[in-house]
Amino acid sequence: MKVTDDILNQVLHEAGVGFQNAVSKFRGYDVPLLTLRGQDRLRLLTLQAWAYHYKVPLSEVVSVLLSYWDKKGFGKQQRPRNNQRPVKPIVGTTIATLVGPVSQWVLDEHIHQAYPAKENVTAWKEGRRQQILEASSTNLSNDLSEDDQVNFVEQYATRVRGVRKRREKSFSARSRFKRRRYRDNPWF
Repeated sequence: MKVTDDILNQVLHEAGVGFQNAVSKFRGYDVPLLTLRGQDRLRLLTLQAWAYHYKVPLSEVVSVLLSYWDKKGFGKQQRPRNNQRPVKPIVGTTIATLVGPVSQWVLDEHIHQAYPAKENVTAWKEGRRQQILEASSTNLSNDLSEDDQVNFVEQYATRVRGVRKRREKSFSARSRFKRRRYRDNPWF
């Protein structure tokens, strides 16, 4: 369980830092690292899920929602206490409000107006393709000697032949292994 807790804490920290950077970009000044309680930290994952679902950057999601709630009067500056200078708003609203159903509706409307022909999805697919192609080109290293490369190719060919034979014996290759569409496949 310790490994899962470490992974969860890392993901939550990345969500918090991403949210902080997006708020800083929207406000135009550096926002201090927010110390959020457990439930609010988990709610930030909703913002990341929306960014992934709509294929837009997290900063755009946060800026759309903060601008909407600022217009509604939630982002006003706090009144100073005991003759202090005015406090700049950090978020201006609660995290629960930012991930509520009204916020999702606002974001959905913004996406449909800003990207009527789903340009966001097209841009995401193109960027994802570039990442895949760059990763595959960097994985091909030429550090092996010529003998090692020949041995590797021979072993690989033997493995592939064995896999093909096993597939032909046990499965119908036509129906089982044809290329399938899956969610967020950048090639379809």
